[in-house]
Amino acid sequence: MLKCSLSSEDKRRVSVCNYNHHHMSIHPDRTMAEHDLIYMVSGEWEIWQDDIPYLLREGDILFLSAGHHHYGVKPCSEDVRTIYVHLCALEGDRCQNDLSVSENEFLFPMHFHIPSVSPLPLLLKQMVSAYWQQNIYASEQASAYLSLALCEMSSLASENAGLVSHEVLVSRLLQTIESTPDRFFSVEEMCKLINVSRKTLHNYFMEVTGLSPHAYQLDCKLNCAKKLLEEKPEIPLGDLGGLLGFCDEYHFSKMFKLKFSISPRKYAKYITALGGEQLNPNEYHEV
Repeated sequence: MLKCSLSSEDKRRVSVCNYNHHHMSIHPDRTMAEHDLIYMVSGEWEIWQDDIPYLLREGDILFLSAGHHHYGVKPCSEDVRTIYVHLCALEGDRCQNDLSVSENEFLFPMHFHIPSVSPLPLLLKQMVSAYWQQNIYASEQASAYLSLALCEMSSLASENAGLVSHEVLVSRLLQTIESTPDRFFSVEEMCKLINVSRKTLHNYFMEVTGLSPHAYQLDCKLNCAKKLLEEKPEIPLGDLGGLLGFCDEYHFSKMFKLKFSISPRKYAKYITALGGEQLNPNEYHEV
């Protein structure tokens, strides 16, 4: 697999960056003095470097190296949107097979997929926004975002190579789950977010949390529901269940009672009677 190695010691400048919208376009035939980074926002596009084709789909990154021949053979799909970045090449930059990581360098595959949980797409958007600002620091800000983007690409490459612990992967996934309480993530979605199989996802969750992925989400949401009832016992249960991603009030109430041995309606009444004082629902049991 071709890998790109870029020095992280010297400042890396953005020459130009922007959004592109292509419709049945063929990639230009050229050899550039700069590197060309392409992030696929949507669509499908085949781009070649030195007689090797790379099929890009939504969420993919392609890093075309300076001094190499880049071109297209056939048109892209009808609605291709990309973010592109041209960045200066420095002495010592390499693009070759089987490079291993070393100090003071960014290292990543020439072509790989970016998980949706990654901050990389946002960093690229921030880079474009900074670059086109009308102020004297625009270039410095864009270059700073570029450094962060290259760090993220290298980190993702390390994860894909198994160099990042499963605790870190699960921790990132838990942050995503906890920051979107209105959603229940399917196993397939969670596998895609951290790029692992169903079995691996289950094993990672059991080792880190002691719960299956679904059980962890349910437990997290029910604890959140208990806290919200303590803060606002007057909230309609249908609204509360919907806020936390439950399909209906009945499902929410059933799960709440299974966990806390008391229905959310009765728990809200106790909270109201106590004037908002926090209550341990495990002390109360409904017959």
